[in-house]
Amino acid sequence: MHRTNSPGCVDNQVAAVLLSNVDYRSGQLMNMERMTRLAHEAGALIIWDLRHSGGVVPMDLDGLGVDFAVGCTYKYVIGGRGAPADVYVAERHHSEARQPLSEWWGHAVPFDFGDGYAVVRAMIEQGVIGDFCEPGIMRFGLAPYYLRYVDLFDAVEVIADCMRRKVWTDPAFVERVVVT
Repeated sequence: MHRTNSPGCVDNQVAAVLLSNVDYRSGQLMNMERMTRLAHEAGALIIWDLRHSGGVVPMDLDGLGVDFAVGCTYKYVIGGRGAPADVYVAERHHSEARQPLSEWWGHAVPFDFGDGYAVVRAMIEQGVIGDFCEPGIMRFGLAPYYLRYVDLFDAVEVIADCMRRKVWTDPAFVERVVVT
């Protein structure tokens, strides 16, 4: 929703409005009070993205009547890499709101990146070249720009077959090898 045409965009067909309170390109602040009121008048929930303002712009989310807000602590709060995100939920939504994401530190084994390494090793063994990068990122260079479409199709078939058979569970793929 662009700030110049925002009011006309919210009507009774809109269930939720998500806005950033700072335009990252210009630094212009959105009128949170006005936009929250307009969303509520239309019967919509308001969700504010505070990534570009958390820690630098004072705000009273309860006083503004905000329903939800999200932000991060690695920018202006100087939390560093892996710093937790923040989520605000108005008290009136506490009984219904659910948080399905565990985020970086929100579970018992925060640095267990799953089977990604073993999956990539198994794919390489099957002829599909991939790369594993912490934290748990699997990359496969499957692009029709430099492969024939049949090569792309075949690679996806190999990946699907490997996933069905769970070939990465072979202990040989779990062991980390030294790459030089």
